[in-house]
Amino acid sequence: VLSLSARFDFTFSTDAFAAQLGMLHLVEANRFVSLENGTQITLLGTGDEDEPVLYLDKAHANEPMAWLATEQQAKQSKSYAVSTNISQAIPPQVNAQAVASVTVLERYSSYLMQRASTTAKDQTIWTPVFAPISWGWSIRVACRSDGDWAIMRRKVMLPTPGHDGLQLPLWNNNSLACSKALEIGA
Repeated sequence: VLSLSARFDFTFSTDAFAAQLGMLHLVEANRFVSLENGTQITLLGTGDEDEPVLYLDKAHANEPMAWLATEQQAKQSKSYAVSTNISQAIPPQVNAQAVASVTVLERYSSYLMQRASTTAKDQTIWTPVFAPISWGWSIRVACRSDGDWAIMRRKVMLPTPGHDGLQLPLWNNNSLACSKALEIGA
């Protein structure tokens, strides 16, 4: 299994009002397997338009926001440590064909969002607390002649805050809808 963990440490202050806190992730992704017969099969492809999609894993499939605090009272300051884990299984076969390599190319934009805690929850909106944080990875593993897997290429993009100020996340699709179901063999 290929895996990557991004950790975000920050302090959130609710000086003026009580608030809820959440984080969501957008991703531009191209995950694929190359079979020994030369065929390339997409596992997750978000498209060529450079438009990110909402990253959802099966645990958060029903809601885009990962809740960090359901409510932080006014005039409080609290420290948070949030980890996001991304993984990709390395299948030995796909559609009864041997896998030669697995490639993951992904760029994430993480948005830290707040929503005022009021009695009229349907009238409050999520607003950004911080500029989007970009991070990602580029990795390729291949099956060596002895049958073991080896990392052929690896590059990690460390989390970096954007320089364009606060931005609302915009997406038209999600990663679960962009992923392909495959017949994985042992």
